[in-house]
Amino acid sequence: MQPTAFFINTSRGPLVDEEALLEVLQDGRIAGAGLDVFEIEPLPLEHPLRKAKRVTLSPHSGYLADTNYEVRVVLL
Repeated sequence: MQPTAFFINTSRGPLVDEEALLEVLQDGRIAGAGLDVFEIEPLPLEHPLRKAKRVTLSPHSGYLADTNYEVRVVLL
């Protein structure tokens, strides 16, 4: 990935090597990361990702969007 790239994971936490992700973030090899899923959920309070710079975390809630509910209502 390029230094201007952002890594986004909203699929499955175990697909990502979190230690390697932290390493490339700290080395500046990518611009940042956004994670909605983690290897261990909920993400432990002491996990280094919680203090990492240029990282946005959400608690496995990426599926919660108004449009998702609108589609479900239409399907029902």
